[in-house]
Amino acid sequence: MEGNILTRVFSPDPRDPCFAIGCSYSPPRNLAAGAPWPGSVADIVIENNTITESTRGIVVKNVGGQVRLHGNLLVNLVRHDGSIGYALDPLPGANLPFTGNTGLNYAGHQLGSSVDSNANVLK
Repeated sequence: MEGNILTRVFSPDPRDPCFAIGCSYSPPRNLAAGAPWPGSVADIVIENNTITESTRGIVVKNVGGQVRLHGNLLVNLVRHDGSIGYALDPLPGANLPFTGNTGLNYAGHQLGSSVDSNANVLK
């Protein structure tokens, strides 16, 4: 996903995690506890997208392989309570370069322990 402009992406239901860009993989509902998940979501590029006035920006969860997030701009004119800019938690062993991204006026960003946010501007 590259070079998109998304404005005012949200759900009127505060319980709905409607992200402007979402890449996540969840196990099937009837999967036995401890059973391996079938299939996978991997090798994703999310680059140079602009998301404005959206309470949720980009989610990348339970994905593997090479996942590149670079040069994305997430910005709200006013900070919204409960808003989330980046929610990133790849699978163990995934390579997730997260560089050159901006997230402004979000209540927070949810980054897994394997995600390095130092090469970004997140406020």
